[in-house]
Amino acid sequence: MSYNATRFKDKIALITGSARGNGEGAARVLVREGATVVVTDVLEEVHATARSMKDQGFEVVSYEMDVTNPTQVTAIVDKVLDDFSKIDILVNNAGVAPLAPFLEMSDEIRDRTFDVNLKGVWIVTKAVLPSMVKRKYGRIVNISSVSGPLVVDVGECAYGATKGAVWGFTRALALEVVKYGI
Repeated sequence: MSYNATRFKDKIALITGSARGNGEGAARVLVREGATVVVTDVLEEVHATARSMKDQGFEVVSYEMDVTNPTQVTAIVDKVLDDFSKIDILVNNAGVAPLAPFLEMSDEIRDRTFDVNLKGVWIVTKAVLPSMVKRKYGRIVNISSVSGPLVVDVGECAYGATKGAVWGFTRALALEVVKYGI
């Protein structure tokens, strides 16, 4: 795969759940394409992930951030906006996927799945979106799953419900914000 180091030049991208996995992969692609990337995760290893990209000469900052904590999310988004004056790209990637048959899944696990996978997308988007609306520019990528539109797999009732909801949220939000160039 070839990269275009200027494709996202001067763009600031914030990615949730980017200590490893798909979020880390998205961060690595965006920095190679020229973006300054803000990696966030509830995991402390997000700093090591950022450091490995910095060591390759990329512009990366990292924060430990719990997407289910609105106060923390707002504080970090405000810090990013203070430091960079904008967020051009938001990638809502943070997610959990506990597997359990419906009758065996505890309410606590169900609630944590909904809190991270759905409410986290809502909370982070709500914190970032006003600055995009004000600038009349932004890109929001909500990572769902093949379960989003299909919602099929044994043991994934909570996961499938949240990912289907993210899919619906994304479509509805797009209709609201397209007039702002988002």
